[in-house]
Amino acid sequence: MATIKQVPLKEFYMIKDMLAYACEAYGEKDAFIIKHKGPKKTVSYEHISYAQTLLDMRAFCAYLHMNGYRNARVAVTGVNSYEWVIAYYGCFFGGHIAVPIDKELMEGELEFSLEESRSEVLVYGKASEKKVLNVLSVNPCSVKLSLCMAESDVNKNFHDCLAEGRKALAEGLVDESEYKLPQPEEMAILLFTSGTTSNAKAVMLSNRNITANVYGVVEAEGRNVTPADVNMAFLPMHHTLGCTVMAVMLFFGVTNVFCDGLKYIADNIVEYKVSVFVTVPLLLEMMRNKILKTAEKTGQLAKLQKGMKISGFLMKLGIDMRRKIFASVHKQLGGAFHFAIVGAAPIDKEVVEFFDALGITAIQGYGLTETSPVLSVERTESKRPGSVGFPLCNVEIKIDNPDEEGLGEIMAKAPSVMLGYSREADNVGVFKDGWFCTGDLGRIDKDGYLYIKGRQKNVIVLKNGKNVYPEELENLLAAKLPEIEEILCFGWEKYGDLLVCANFVCTDPSVDREALKARILKVVEEINKTLPPYKVIRRLLLSNEPMEKTTTAKVRRPRVIPELQKRTDYF
Repeated sequence: MATIKQVPLKEFYMIKDMLAYACEAYGEKDAFIIKHKGPKKTVSYEHISYAQTLLDMRAFCAYLHMNGYRNARVAVTGVNSYEWVIAYYGCFFGGHIAVPIDKELMEGELEFSLEESRSEVLVYGKASEKKVLNVLSVNPCSVKLSLCMAESDVNKNFHDCLAEGRKALAEGLVDESEYKLPQPEEMAILLFTSGTTSNAKAVMLSNRNITANVYGVVEAEGRNVTPADVNMAFLPMHHTLGCTVMAVMLFFGVTNVFCDGLKYIADNIVEYKVSVFVTVPLLLEMMRNKILKTAEKTGQLAKLQKGMKISGFLMKLGIDMRRKIFASVHKQLGGAFHFAIVGAAPIDKEVVEFFDALGITAIQGYGLTETSPVLSVERTESKRPGSVGFPLCNVEIKIDNPDEEGLGEIMAKAPSVMLGYSREADNVGVFKDGWFCTGDLGRIDKDGYLYIKGRQKNVIVLKNGKNVYPEELENLLAAKLPEIEEILCFGWEKYGDLLVCANFVCTDPSVDREALKARILKVVEEINKTLPPYKVIRRLLLSNEPMEKTTTAKVRRPRVIPELQKRTDYF
């Protein structure tokens, strides 16, 4: 097969132009591989080309246009899928506003999202059908057309709509020049930040916001991804990171696949020979722990550790033998995995160093929903432990009111920064002299590397005025306790002040609880010796159940912490 070259980096102002440019260039190359499960556990794979992907996006708009929908608000909810991609990105070809909605929302939250967004069209996954029908039977909101991504006894199948749209385009029944497209700086996307019905904010993003972010990411990471790569779309696509990453991958010309579920990720990586993906720290930490446990069970742990020392020595001499030395480990990972971008939360630097030692590049990025989302990312040629690299080429970052250590709120200015929140009251204090206030604390070192300390609202403020950053302690603990699945540090009020506390999660029922507590105590004591007195961790909890999280694997601190503070079984 001839080598397919990546399209040259080019700046666009409209999402449809950017996607059309890439899809036309890659033509018949696989854009997606879709697994279909048949009877008796049979499996088949459908290969969908870039040309077909482009046609289906246009066909969706053609169908809406034929049925009288002009510049409609189109809500999309369901698991990551080809149908999700087409419904979401298809919106931009016809001037519609895309409204991605979390499939995990409860009925009341879904109703709130549909009402708040004033969506006229709803495209939903089959698994959400009961919830959707329950909501719309009580309150239709603004929804006039509901389409199911699979066969339905109630609503039209999305695939039938695409077929009608393709037929209309082929027969010249739809004139695409009639579509009224927004200006690049006008709202094209309305999505909700993670939160409950009472505090979720609707973020308004434009075509220009997304295209600018894609341009910046491709410029920063262009040497790490090629059309020969296979990407697993792991992150929920109703979040900006998941959506923007898909646009980036389509621009790179990679083949995209979807996982069968969280517990099948490792199997799917091998099945599809996945080579790149963007993920959250939790997944890489789980992969690292699994590799170490497998090595320990098979008596290969000492050999693995020795191999890392040898490969590290050779790397200093400019000799890269990592993929050969760790061939058996790479085989566990499908043999092709070589690059991962980690976002959504800080990752322990020891996890990054572990994968680097194996010959797998793991870099960190930083951003927010409101910034479309990436603001900064590491470059493979200039990594610095603990940092999230440099701002993208079209992003400015500064630290507001830095303290004596250079720590302050991170402020950003970029064409990827949102238009604002849909409710005017939510915009109070969000911008300062034209700079977006991220609410995150960080510092920039003398060489321009950005470091994230944590969320301003998560800081534990002690009575003496000292600040404790929980994320900093969580990273220290995670590095020493790889067997622990989740760690959360928080403040616990006592005698009018706050004690620094930590909750540890281990869901494995085979683990001896008392032995684990003893190990945690030992590690905490060791770490406490290195901390100033005000940062010392005073109380410990051990939990058997995972903490409640958002769909980007962030712990819902406002919900979780009050429950932890009620417990009396600390040790």
